Amino acid sequence: MRDDTGIEGLSCGDVIAAKYRVERVIGRGSYGAVLEARHLQLQESVAIKVLLPDHDIAGASRHDRARFHREAVATATLRGPHVVRVIDTDFLPDGTPYLVMELVDGPSLFDYLHGLEREMPVQEAVDIAIEILAALGEAHAAGIVHRDLKTPNVMLARVANGRTAAKVLDFGLAKYVGEMSDMTQIATQTGALMGTVAYMAPEQMLDAKRVDARADLWALGVILYEMLSRALPFGPDSLKLVTVVLTEPFIPLSRVRSGVAPPLEAIIGRCLAKDPNDRHPSAGMLAEALAPYASARAAPALQELRRTGVPTGLAAPLPAVGDHTVRMHATGPPPPSSYIPPPLPPQPLPRMPYVQPEAPARSAWAMWVAIAVALFFLAGMAAVLARR
Repeated sequence: MRDDTGIEGLSCGDVIAAKYRVERVIGRGSYGAVLEARHLQLQESVAIKVLLPDHDIAGASRHDRARFHREAVATATLRGPHVVRVIDTDFLPDGTPYLVMELVDGPSLFDYLHGLEREMPVQEAVDIAIEILAALGEAHAAGIVHRDLKTPNVMLARVANGRTAAKVLDFGLAKYVGEMSDMTQIATQTGALMGTVAYMAPEQMLDAKRVDARADLWALGVILYEMLSRALPFGPDSLKLVTVVLTEPFIPLSRVRSGVAPPLEAIIGRCLAKDPNDRHPSAGMLAEALAPYASARAAPALQELRRTGVPTGLAAPLPAVGDHTVRMHATGPPPPSSYIPPPLPPQPLPRMPYVQPEAPARSAWAMWVAIAVALFFLAGMAAVLARR
């Protein structure tokens, strides 16, 4: 039977691995439950995510175990202040895997945003976006693409003086450059989409194995749009959303939120460009573009991004096709009360190729075959005429 945690054989008051005493259930997700526990030796509270044992789809258990392993490995390499740290990972006596993470005191960005009785101030939204970008910058520099960035996966941790700081969690769909994980293979075999559709970039919908860091910047654009409007840029999450994202433009922000400076709206629009080549090439470059609309709260995150020192921020090395120069700041004066950090100098950046779905590649191959057959036929006809 399942006890008061909803997990069979695990109750509040039980001790895991002789050091974590379960205190309460924090929440349950699609594939895991999160518990608050007390580290008996260190006398501090932690969060423990436990894989739920119910699986209705063949292969789902292996898929979810791969996600757990992925999250542990990916997050353990990241030490920045805007990533929820993984402290430990192990298995319950029945073989169920679990992760031990820092316990964040604060709501998710989704809960905070949709609990507001007023519109979120522009500066606050931009500050949060830059702090998320600091987490992404660190991950991308380590060759990690999150692939499931969304408002429920961002926590607003309470820090000193009543302030909050954004922290990114749930790297369960993280992808390492040059490697296809077991869970990606499972998704490919079952035809599943890897990520949450409302925040998923077009190229991720077409081929989740080939995405790079720019897919996370698309998701950041969706999040910033949502913070400013409490709406999604392509309309409500529905069965036809994939088609809408792939074929239609997003709803202009000015239609759902007034008072947003046109240059800031243009920055968000660039995040939501369907071609990854047209987006900002890195988390750092996007943060610099947003900086004129931020407050002093964003200064540490901006400095952290500058220390990362990744010139393009791309998670995958791809061949360059031409060059262009990306402007670091939007045109137009920033709000008078905004904090303006010193900009980085513009630098030429490679234009990266857009990954097309495989259908066009097959069409091109068929075209060359047809040309070869036609040339062969014409050569045969020429030989026959020559003999006459």
